[in-house]
Amino acid sequence: MKNKTKKLLLIGLILPMLLTAGCNRAENKSVEDEDAVEEKNTIEAFGYVRAENPRNIVIDIPAKVERIEVKEGQRVSKGDLLILLDITDFDAEIRKKEQELRVLELEKQKAEKTVFEDLNKDPAMKKLVGDLQFAEDELRKAQIDLQAKETLYQQGAIPQREYDGEQKIYQGKKKAVEDAKLAIEGMEYEKKQEKDQLLIQNEKIMAMKSELVLLKEKVNRDYLMGTQIISDIESGVIYEIGYSQGDILSPEKKLCSILNLESLIVKAEVAEEFIKDVKLEAEAIIIPLADKSKEYRGKVAAIAGKAVEKGGETLVLVDIAIENNDGFLLPDFNVDVSIDIK
Repeated sequence: MKNKTKKLLLIGLILPMLLTAGCNRAENKSVEDEDAVEEKNTIEAFGYVRAENPRNIVIDIPAKVERIEVKEGQRVSKGDLLILLDITDFDAEIRKKEQELRVLELEKQKAEKTVFEDLNKDPAMKKLVGDLQFAEDELRKAQIDLQAKETLYQQGAIPQREYDGEQKIYQGKKKAVEDAKLAIEGMEYEKKQEKDQLLIQNEKIMAMKSELVLLKEKVNRDYLMGTQIISDIESGVIYEIGYSQGDILSPEKKLCSILNLESLIVKAEVAEEFIKDVKLEAEAIIIPLADKSKEYRGKVAAIAGKAVEKGGETLVLVDIAIENNDGFLLPDFNVDVSIDIK
């Protein structure tokens, strides 16, 4: 009887344990099933923060660094002074070009007064025309006299010597007419040369003006005000300062760069086996490793058209736009990303 009682007691103890274990297995199975459903709804990925379109500060004029007002990694706002320049040589070059332009324009004005003046009203030309008319009149008289002498010579009324003398006079008058015509043609040619020279001078003036426009355009930058380099970005971070105080600037080398904190995106590394499920505009959750209590919303903005290999794994970079950045996220922060694939 005692053995029977012990058996019943043992069964009574074991049965609840079995029932509890069965329930636990059912609960665990249910949790696993929920996890499986959850895994199908999102893709987990590692990512990092990047700033799009950084501002590179480049100065293409003769200049020297007078003073640097910022440091690497310093946050700046729009209008903040970054670097002070000495542009004395550039200002001198501009003044020299402007003076050369003024001289050319004055010379052009003087030339235009004579070049575009009516040639027939020119006193020198009037004299030449008068000389030609006189020479032509003299030639006509000489021709009449020669014809009369020739008739007398044919009749034997005058000797050969007198007739030859009259021919010499006629030839002299003829040459005077030719010389007067050549003088007029010479003045007309000079006028043409002056006009051609004026055209060349106009071309020089236009080239000088273009050169000045290009020179002044070099300082027409949103980040350059006179001798001051300022931030033209609302919120940024200074990096890669390339010069020290007293350095001469080179157009091939930037002064510094500014990361635009308003253009931050997340670069998520998605494993190749999951990329087929990622769609543009898909929602995402971003959690920074710097503070895992923070959570940011985002959307897939772009999917790379080429995979990369990293640590023996093939990955595809996915750009995620941050929708509620509160200023905590910084360039190069590491983040965990969950991308919705429902």
